[in-house]
Amino acid sequence: MTGIAATSSFKNALTFSFQDKKWGTKYLVAGLLVIASAVIPLIPLLFLLGYKTRIMRRIANDDGQPALPDWNNWGDLLIDGLRLAGLYVVYYIPGIVLALIGFLAMFIPAVNSHFDSGASSFAPVGVILLMWFFMGIGMLWCLAASFFLGPAQVHMVAKSRFSAGFEFSDWWKVMRANLGGFVLAFVLAIGLQQLASGIISISVLTVCLIFLVPFIAIAVSLYELIVTSTLYAIAYREAIDALAVPQVAS
Repeated sequence: MTGIAATSSFKNALTFSFQDKKWGTKYLVAGLLVIASAVIPLIPLLFLLGYKTRIMRRIANDDGQPALPDWNNWGDLLIDGLRLAGLYVVYYIPGIVLALIGFLAMFIPAVNSHFDSGASSFAPVGVILLMWFFMGIGMLWCLAASFFLGPAQVHMVAKSRFSAGFEFSDWWKVMRANLGGFVLAFVLAIGLQQLASGIISISVLTVCLIFLVPFIAIAVSLYELIVTSTLYAIAYREAIDALAVPQVAS
């Protein structure tokens, strides 16, 4: 694995969006969609996911170079956003359900004591273990889903088919061809998320910036979305290129 680990590729993923002459306008449109989502649920965010899809598709299918696409063909953006949102739901929903079961287990003693006045309201050891078991499994599922969504989502985007996100044997082969790249992209994505959270937290605690917190939160979140999408797409493109190279028999 060479490309994503190279300093130039990493730097390009971090800075390419600001090299676009219209980057301010494109970020502004994305920011307005985030603001609109506070009034109109879900739909504006689907357009953002569609934009994310367009970033990944260019890298995966075209020249491999990251770039900020134009905001156009809104119908296509909505369809791509729906497809990507559906993929996230399917991958994450089992973990969320498991965690929710664990969370609801906390209320078993309270419900029991409500119907049985002689029962203790304190959770017995078995209930506590049950709670932590389901919450722990749910969290592990979501963590694993976050990692495997890296290659799965780009594969779906590249093929422009929802079912492609569940063609496990196909995207698994791609992931194995550049496992180090996908692992690095995953680690960098988590790091960017933590950095974004840190910037927002510092802004909240800073008197001169506290009034700008909503705008800062939108800006860093959009930047994180664009960069992480780029990292996963680059890892995917490198894997596809590696698979395309004829293997020389030893």
